[in-house]
Amino acid sequence: MDKEYLTGSQVHSQSPGRIGSLDGLRGIAILSVVLLHWLIRPNRESIESVSLQLYEALNQTAHGVDIFFVISGFLIGRILLSRSENHGFLKAFYIRRFLRIVPLYFAVIFLFFVVRLLFGGYPADVAPIWSYFLFVNNLLNAYGTPNIDEFGAYWSLAIEEQFYLSSALLAVFLGRKGVVSLAVMFVLGSLITRAAVAMSFFDVGVWTFTFGHTDPIGIGLLVAAALQSPQVSNMLKNHITLVRLIGLLSFIAFVMPVSTTSGSRSFGIDIFLISISVGSWILIKFLAQPSSLLAVKPLRCVGEMSFSLYILHVGWATYAGLVLDISGDFKAVNMLISFVLLLIVCRFLWVFVESPLITLGHNWRYSEEGFKGT
Repeated sequence: MDKEYLTGSQVHSQSPGRIGSLDGLRGIAILSVVLLHWLIRPNRESIESVSLQLYEALNQTAHGVDIFFVISGFLIGRILLSRSENHGFLKAFYIRRFLRIVPLYFAVIFLFFVVRLLFGGYPADVAPIWSYFLFVNNLLNAYGTPNIDEFGAYWSLAIEEQFYLSSALLAVFLGRKGVVSLAVMFVLGSLITRAAVAMSFFDVGVWTFTFGHTDPIGIGLLVAAALQSPQVSNMLKNHITLVRLIGLLSFIAFVMPVSTTSGSRSFGIDIFLISISVGSWILIKFLAQPSSLLAVKPLRCVGEMSFSLYILHVGWATYAGLVLDISGDFKAVNMLISFVLLLIVCRFLWVFVESPLITLGHNWRYSEEGFKGT
């Protein structure tokens, strides 16, 4: 059966594979993040001179990261809920995650670090290079230590790696109950943390703090658990209109001006709303609406290479500005050229680096047999 047309409890029984509509959603997410870092925030003053509300609305593209988090929670949740009881699961899971993330990510970190050393040195007052290799840079950011520009988006990768480590262990030792408990802890922990910070009980940057920003992952896990359970998925399918309404109302509330106010952001209401909206969309996608406009090829292609785009796009913009004039009369044209070149590089990385590493990872199966071999 085509994975694009799985419904209900069928989702968890199929072998892992790429899902076109989710790749399309990844494409939307990464394009939102690139738009934020390339156009919106660099031109903040110009946009705010037109309208402060316009800038706040455009700044909501930062929540492309939350879309990634929900998708990650959902897809990893499917694996944990259906495969964690298999012998050798932890080894296969961690090897696959390592090959998917670490080689390319560490190579990019090393590249930008060397460039920094060659052209002026690595600053002393920023997060040290070792924090990125240990995936704790987000915690340093949360307590006030900044990044160099090139590494500004890497806090989210640290949170994801922390999620991978904890979720797999809980799934193995506690089973389904452990996964659902982690999901609830992620959601409630983030809501409580943000409320505590907003009410000045303690001072931490909730956007990059692990328990200030894990409710999207928790919602993705809960969606996976709901679809994995025949009883819950059938109940949701019978009330699919309510699921649609919740998703629609959450998205409307997210785009309303009230969600961009400082008070709303301090409580992370916008994070929660977009996560509920995306989680509802995934439920609808698998329960009642297999086809999706997001599965169009251009978006799928961008979604496939979203990881390399994410880890490269800020540094690329930083150094492209030194090569191309992105501030003069030909700013728009040169920025477009820069983006096209970035897409070419990322497609190359997808074909010749990421895909081979994913294939290599698939040699370790979530099954009794363990290593598959070549």
